[in-house]
Amino acid sequence: MALPTRHMLFGMLVGAATATALAAVGPGTDIRAMADEFLPGFDPSHLVKYDDALFDVQTDDSVSLKANSVTRIRKIEFGRASTVNIVTTSSGTYSTDAMFSPHIRYPGIDVHRLTGPARPITSVAFWSDRSGWVVAPLLNAHSVLLLNN
Repeated sequence: MALPTRHMLFGMLVGAATATALAAVGPGTDIRAMADEFLPGFDPSHLVKYDDALFDVQTDDSVSLKANSVTRIRKIEFGRASTVNIVTTSSGTYSTDAMFSPHIRYPGIDVHRLTGPARPITSVAFWSDRSGWVVAPLLNAHSVLLLNN
């Protein structure tokens, strides 16, 4: 029976000491506990799609979100026809034409256009012990989007 060499004994000693230190310290910080610090959150309830563009709409508490009346009109400008919704609430009257215009601001409403193309995610990748990284295609329902902002 061959005895282990000095290098192997030293490696075994370092490995045992490291394992003992890790066992004494504990499992460490869980990545899910730090997720709020690293990954910015996004509230999808503020996401609005208007004329094939995506917007993030934030409102103050002073703005009523309950519509008293909604009127739809057809607007013709520069030879182009479009539909504009006019909504009346207890806090004011708002139109979709002005709401998403960069030149008009309503008090208590903050509208930001999400820049960059909204590309649908077409596949996901996961690790398999037998074959390594595996790419699984998703159904093309455009329900998961990648937004560059």
